[in-house]
Amino acid sequence: MLNTSLSTQQRAQQSPLLYQRMQLLALDSYNLEAEIAEKLNENITLELDVESSPSFAGSESEFDVLANFSQQQSLSERLLSQLDLEDLTSEELAWGQLIISNLDERGFFSSDVNRLAIPPMVLNKLLKIINYFNPIGCAVANTYQSLAVQINAEGYFNLNEEQLKALLPLVKQRDYQQIALLLNLNINQVDDLIHYLKSLTPYPGLQFSHSLPQYIKGDLLLEFIDNQPVVKLLKSYNLKISESFSGNAANINGELKEQLKDAKNFINILAQREQTLLKVGYALALTQKDYFLYGKHFLKSLTMQQLGGQLNLHEATVSRAVSGKYYRTVKGLVALRGLFNSGLVSYSGQNVSRTALKAAIKDILTASPNTSDQKIADTLNKQGYPIARRTVTKYRHEVTKEI
Repeated sequence: MLNTSLSTQQRAQQSPLLYQRMQLLALDSYNLEAEIAEKLNENITLELDVESSPSFAGSESEFDVLANFSQQQSLSERLLSQLDLEDLTSEELAWGQLIISNLDERGFFSSDVNRLAIPPMVLNKLLKIINYFNPIGCAVANTYQSLAVQINAEGYFNLNEEQLKALLPLVKQRDYQQIALLLNLNINQVDDLIHYLKSLTPYPGLQFSHSLPQYIKGDLLLEFIDNQPVVKLLKSYNLKISESFSGNAANINGELKEQLKDAKNFINILAQREQTLLKVGYALALTQKDYFLYGKHFLKSLTMQQLGGQLNLHEATVSRAVSGKYYRTVKGLVALRGLFNSGLVSYSGQNVSRTALKAAIKDILTASPNTSDQKIADTLNKQGYPIARRTVTKYRHEVTKEI
């Protein structure tokens, strides 16, 4: 019998509604509309409350519509943009770029990673970082490893690669009794576990395999009144139980009863998604308000774990809430995920993001292109930023491409 931790058995008792809530939170506005349309189509007890559903906040004419079209990022572009935010040496950054360049469209290694001849300690460090980029579960050898990474990131179960190799064939065969024996679970727990496994992505990179232009609608309207952020949903979907079924629930049986239950659950989960998105969106805008008001020099160092701690939310919940989500501002669209940034703490105790440091270095080089790395480091240290010369060298290489 495979060893399963107590946490696996306990967490398997959680309702499938939890997994549905996680899935819905991770959807961007485009895919959310598709999910709602599918629900309305398949569940006759559910309908859209047209009278109470507000239209988009702000008219489309207020914004540059063409600016909302974005060429879909490739998988490598998505991963590289996140790698650039990590606090790595120039050598580690180069090795990380090599790792990402050797991934196929699924997000898996196209050949044995050991053939890249990356020092083992560096390789392990970089894989632990890239594995948890968005999409989660890339830079692995196979589906089992990818699913294990996704499961570990969620924290709801504790299944490793070997357990998954034994489990997934049984899931495919729908051999629930054997799964129960294998993991020491009861049948209800097995049903919950299978619901959870279906929420995972076996090939995380495939969502970036096309290159068609994507229209980005945005998710949150962000305005500032008296220098304080005001965050609203750009669109809220008010669903309700159809009047044909809302008054006589006691007389409904069989499949219709299950549909009615599913409709009520979906309405509640959708409302929870909106509350979480507003909660995260407001806290993020408040933390980074100086960035919106004064520019990229003022982007603070912030991680999802830190924001989650402020809001008493799991880091994975924050990650889902910001994934593919955009603020619509008077200056255009701003990705929520892009407001997270590693950095350093200034001598005054303020968090300073890498983006702000790079902007400061760019300003110095724009004014005086021949300034040495040491001189730049000395200047920034006098301004209160404890930055080393080698860090300046690394950032200089990146910002000179933009000058």
